[in-house]
Amino acid sequence: MSALEHAVPERFFNDPSQCNLQGTTTPIAGLPDCPQGISAVKALGIAAAQGQRIYTITQKVYNDNPNIVSNALSAHSWDTQNRVQQSLDAGYEVTIHERPITESGWTGAGYLAIDSATGAGAYTIEGGGNGGFLLVVFAIALLIIAAYFAGSLLAAGMIGPIGAILAIGGAILSYFNLVKGLGEVQNETQFNNLVAFTALKGLASILLSGVTLVFYNSLISVGPITNVLPFSIVNFGIFFFSGWFF
Repeated sequence: MSALEHAVPERFFNDPSQCNLQGTTTPIAGLPDCPQGISAVKALGIAAAQGQRIYTITQKVYNDNPNIVSNALSAHSWDTQNRVQQSLDAGYEVTIHERPITESGWTGAGYLAIDSATGAGAYTIEGGGNGGFLLVVFAIALLIIAAYFAGSLLAAGMIGPIGAILAIGGAILSYFNLVKGLGEVQNETQFNNLVAFTALKGLASILLSGVTLVFYNSLISVGPITNVLPFSIVNFGIFFFSGWFF
């Protein structure tokens, strides 16, 4: 699942006609390599390919070397060292590469913090929890698509200017709420909930825009109010889910 956090956005945002996708067996001569997504396992793989040491710090290793974070991982940022230290103090087993990597404009660390008793844990990249960097990009992309759909409906005459302003404004408001929330989250659970909820609002708006198209084309009326078309009600749904009430 950690690998999907880099593989899915790579397919979603890269155009194979403009660049060669990672892992393609039929690269097109003359095209550059596509930018790579980052996940915890991807970061570890890149570091290993560079010849870096990959440390698996068990509780026994940590107990025998209580200063291992400041000594062996001194090349990493203070934030990464602090998170690793907290994970070790909480009893987790941590797997991390020796020093930061740089890939496609991103620099940082990817590491695993696992409860050896249950196998549960976090696959984390620097700057966010559990693949958070790409999750934020994905959520923002959904909001952009939602705003674009609302603008397209306006251009096609399927919703009015007020409806478009509400939908596009809601997407913009959701974006600023996301940015504001990212500065206030205290842990990985809050981070994941914030990003997932933002993505859900964008997706709901996109789906409702699709429903608007169906209703508009069929011209189905709503109950006894024969002069009110369903797309008017769906437009309110777009307004609602785009973020004004959350």
